[in-house]
Amino acid sequence: MVTSREVAVFGSDFTSTEILSRSKAQHMVRGHLSGTHLTIHSHASFLSNEDWLAALPKDGAWIFGVDFPLGQPREFVESLGISDYDELIAKASELSPSEWKSLVKGFRGSNGERRIGRHVDRCARAGQAMNVDNPPVGMMFHRGAPLLHRAGFSMPPVRRTESDQVVIEAYPALVAAKAVPSQNAYKALSYKGGTSTQRATKQARRQTILSRLPQVCLDHYGLSIEIASVVEQMALQDAHGDILDSVLAAIQAAWAATQPNFGIPLDVDPLEGWICDPILIAP
Repeated sequence: MVTSREVAVFGSDFTSTEILSRSKAQHMVRGHLSGTHLTIHSHASFLSNEDWLAALPKDGAWIFGVDFPLGQPREFVESLGISDYDELIAKASELSPSEWKSLVKGFRGSNGERRIGRHVDRCARAGQAMNVDNPPVGMMFHRGAPLLHRAGFSMPPVRRTESDQVVIEAYPALVAAKAVPSQNAYKALSYKGGTSTQRATKQARRQTILSRLPQVCLDHYGLSIEIASVVEQMALQDAHGDILDSVLAAIQAAWAATQPNFGIPLDVDPLEGWICDPILIAP
């Protein structure tokens, strides 16, 4: 999807929490990309995964950045006797969350490792996609990937269809790191969560990220960006960082829409998937 036309853009911070609530909901921001200009115009939260999925338009082209792994490490998948993504999703779908967690925790790699990372996890300095504890991204995969798969969307590179409704894997930390870097280009200073005494500092960092996003988008993503003031204020006030992360995921999705093959290298393992960000394809 190298697009010069207008396309809808969505970004989501996703939780694997089994019982959603106002304090722990699914979040999504909505916007559109016109050429290389991204506008984020609204935000919504959802108390069911079904409502979250139903918020995506039934018609028209769009791209959606989700903050959870769409694939799993090949060695883990093959240990299940599986070599096909559809079979992996079928396996995940037949297991309850506790059964999936037990399956992952029972895995031992060829060298005895309890968990192994995907190639892209190592490239992005991200948490391992198998991790089912903290952060529980492996549980996010279990809850989110089958939902998207059943809906029939194209999910490059793990599942490609003819649909012009496309889901890509995002990792908002990579965007945040360009605005408030820590010791390396892949990690941001902490801007969410924390104790009550840390909240003012974390909020100030969210403010810094938001104020620096126009330059970050221009310098690193080739985009200009406009965020509705109501979304910006909600992202600032949300101590969990879920709304800001949804915005950052939308930026990665918009960038992917402007790139050949969504910015995904051609030799990526389709079982493992890929995070869409320019730093991961830099020479």
